[in-house]
Parts: sequence; C-alpha cells; structure tokens
Amino acid sequence: MPSSSKLIPSPRMKLSTLFFGTLALGSSGSISSSAVINVTGAGTFDVSAVGGFTINSGQTLMGAGAVTGVTTVAAGGTLAPGGSNGTMSIFGDTGAENLVLRGTLSVAGDAIRNSSAPWLSVTGSVDIASSTLTADNLDLLTAEPQRYTLITYTGTRTGGFASQTLTPGWRISY
Repeated sequence: MPSSSKLIPSPRMKLSTLFFGTLALGSSGSISSSAVINVTGAGTFDVSAVGGFTINSGQTLMGAGAVTGVTTVAAGGTLAPGGSNGTMSIFGDTGAENLVLRGTLSVAGDAIRNSSAPWLSVTGSVDIASSTLTADNLDLLTAEPQRYTLITYTGTRTGGFASQTLTPGWRISY
C-alpha cells in the first residue's frame, strides 16, 4: 500500500479517520462534509496545496497525527489535539502564522499523559485571539501538581483565550 495518496471524501462521509500514511488535499480539495477529521499518530493530513485550510463551524479536527499547511479553526469549529500521551503537530512555512484559532481548543486529561508532552506543537506562529479553551478531566492527569504544556510553537503567539472552561483548581498561564 502506498504511503501517500490523494483523496477527496464523498459528500456522504461524516467521519474521516486517517490511521497511517498521508491524505493530501489538492488545490481545490475539500473535506468540508466531514464533521470529524481524526488524524491518528501515524497519519498526516496535508492541506498545503489548498493555500489555507479551514475547520468550519460544526467541524472537529482531532488526533495525535500531523497536519501540514496553514490551518484556521473558525468560530464554532473545534481543534481537539492529543489523545493518550499524543501530540498533534501542525507544520507549515517557517516564520508564518500556521495556526489561527477562532473556535475552541479542547483538551482532555487521562491517567497516562506525560507532563513533558504538549497536546499541540506548531511550527511557526499561533494566533489564539478570540478563541475558547475547554479542558476536561485534568484531575485524571496526576495526584501531584505539575505544569502541563498545551501548545508549543516556534514563532510568536498572538492573543490569549477569550474564555476558558477548566477542571476546578486548574489555571492557565502564558
């Protein structure tokens, strides 16, 4: 089986899961009919040819795989990176703003999460102005207080979360 393929899902698909290999959208490609796009740890979702990919209202991009290309999460859309100790990576042009988050960043704790592994790693800059953070089940992470990293990035960060819903007793620092 080839490690790379080009695929445009049919309009009837509501869940698109990429387990391994690469799903590359062409310049006019779309996956807008999928409510959930799940990129697992061995998968790569390549949206670089689209010239700016948007997760629209009602859509969720989730998993611990890689996304290649400039990614925007619109208001009403959700980015749910990670999983059991996994990190979603977003790669794009060095020095570019490769993640623009206007929707919700949703993270969840579990008993095996490593405190040194971020939920999301971005090559380039991130813009989280006007976005929402939802963090559930953080009490499952550890019995000992520790610092967990939500997002790492190689460029700059613009803005902060406009609203936060956190497990009681947890807080955000920038």
